[in-house]
Amino acid sequence: MHKTLVPLILLWTLEGTLSAAPQTKPKPAAKPLSACAVVTKAEIEQAIGTTLGNGMPHGVREADVCAYENKKGNKVNIFVSRSNDKRDLTTLVEEAKKALPKAKVQEIKGLGDKALLVDDPKGPSMLSIYRRGDALVVSVYGISDRAKADAAVEKIARKAFGRF
Repeated sequence: MHKTLVPLILLWTLEGTLSAAPQTKPKPAAKPLSACAVVTKAEIEQAIGTTLGNGMPHGVREADVCAYENKKGNKVNIFVSRSNDKRDLTTLVEEAKKALPKAKVQEIKGLGDKALLVDDPKGPSMLSIYRRGDALVVSVYGISDRAKADAAVEKIARKAFGRF
């Protein structure tokens, strides 16, 4: 895992509790899709323009992660974290800029409660989408053209967020 992702992952607050009405037995909630299921390998490959290996699921702290890569140095990571607690997103842009001072950080309007596109000059293009207490983060490595990398990460993230 790339070391620039760790500070942003640490920004996530993943606390929450479930509650149910005491008189009725709650219906089991549909199990949320995993990081490897919110977007397909074919959709990712189409967005970045090259083939990748199969997604490798693993966990990082409280996040569900799926990593795709190839021998050419292309990598795509999908991070999913869920919480019943609403996040305070008021300082998110400032926190991202502090965590990655050399990165370009911009807010993407109309996607989730808040969405941030982060371009790290020596790392990935990364799009983080927040909805209530949940977070979906997509990172793309190995595309040297930043505009192409940004377009790919946004296409993948929008597709995944539609299923998130």
